[in-house]
Amino acid sequence: RAVVAGWLRSCWRLRWYGAELVPTEGATLVCPNHSSFLDSWIEALGHRRMPRWMGKRELIDTPVLGSYLRRGGVFPVDRGRSDSTAIDIAACLLESGQRVVVYPEGTRVRTAPDPDGLGVPRAGAARLALATGAPIQPVATYGLKPDTGRVHLASAIRRMPFARRVTTVYGEPFRVPYEDSPSRATVEELRDEIWRRVRELYAVAREVSLEHRPPGELILPGGRVVRSGMA
Repeated sequence: RAVVAGWLRSCWRLRWYGAELVPTEGATLVCPNHSSFLDSWIEALGHRRMPRWMGKRELIDTPVLGSYLRRGGVFPVDRGRSDSTAIDIAACLLESGQRVVVYPEGTRVRTAPDPDGLGVPRAGAARLALATGAPIQPVATYGLKPDTGRVHLASAIRRMPFARRVTTVYGEPFRVPYEDSPSRATVEELRDEIWRRVRELYAVAREVSLEHRPPGELILPGGRVVRSGMA
């Protein structure tokens, strides 16, 4: 964690809003947008609680990279297996009281159909929330380009004085009642509600980054006032 944090802070100007909304204990289903493989690391650096998230098994089995990923809370998922397998693993982690990251878009968005740069949400996060009853926390990060992170050391050093701003905004957790066998309409309704909240936070994060707003308080959609933290 310390190694990754140092590298990220040398390459980008990171800022977080609403870290005080992150539950300090108990199950939490985290639902952020996903434009880069660094999204989860940056989301996790904004608070003290280490999340768990899915990673391709072939990456986790890599000798050096795999060690860092496992220590960082990544659990393996086999490509080609059904989505239900990954959801079952995530459900077990939530039932044990952990903070689990599941991207509504399902994968990194390289070419976004949305003019805002966001992808199309899938139903996995909604199904997981209904199956466990865990609180859902929407999160949005703005400033990372697709596949950002493939930066050589020399390039990172050159960029340090002109580091790109990356802003992460945590939303208020909310929850829905547990449903053992939800209808398709129920799943789709929750999918859309989760994504609506992520989109709202993304718009706020983008505005903060583009306006070069100084650190301070921020009003979230809905009126909640949150504080900033930065690196």
